[in-house]
Amino acid sequence: MRRGLRASVIASSTLEEAPLDLARWYAQRVRWLKGWMQTWLVHMRRPIRFHREVPPPQALSYHLVLAAQLASVFVFAPSLAVFVAGLFGLLPLFGDRVFVDDLLLAAALVGFSTGVAGSLALARRVADRGTVGRRRGGFRLFDLATMPVYWCLISFAAYRALGELVTAPHRWNKTTHGLAARHAICAGETTSTASCASPVGEAMDGHPERA
Repeated sequence: MRRGLRASVIASSTLEEAPLDLARWYAQRVRWLKGWMQTWLVHMRRPIRFHREVPPPQALSYHLVLAAQLASVFVFAPSLAVFVAGLFGLLPLFGDRVFVDDLLLAAALVGFSTGVAGSLALARRVADRGTVGRRRGGFRLFDLATMPVYWCLISFAAYRALGELVTAPHRWNKTTHGLAARHAICAGETTSTASCASPVGEAMDGHPERA
């Protein structure tokens, strides 16, 4: 982007293996979020030079994709906690306020609702495409009900990623691939010489702080 190049996405399907348990999923999200933070910060070391080299539309897209996404991740869990507390009357969220406060609250609710609607539409689109071992149209009510929990977990991963960025910037939580195939082998669904043992040193706390 800074050198006038463009990146695009190939309209194709990939056979990507998702983490099989919460610990590996959490470690992967911490690594991703930490990488996004570093990427944004690296380009913002000289912000004037960055915005001089990158045209305004591309610069805006960059900030929306990275900075705005990170900001939304950081504020989702506390925002949801405040909203739920307001619904149960623990906070005066829906009490009498001035017009500006009502306007800000309405804007926040509209933004939250559109974000949720967009995420649900994307999840539905992915489900309609189908995945290996799962029929198309497999978007379940359980998926819908647990999405706020999923997003809260991502917020917690962002807090961990920020802490690692400060205390251990060179530490990266690795994700071992091939576990789904290994699980199928150990369940007797197929035959192979792959080991059924759990990978060593994959957990976040088992990694050295510097590579």
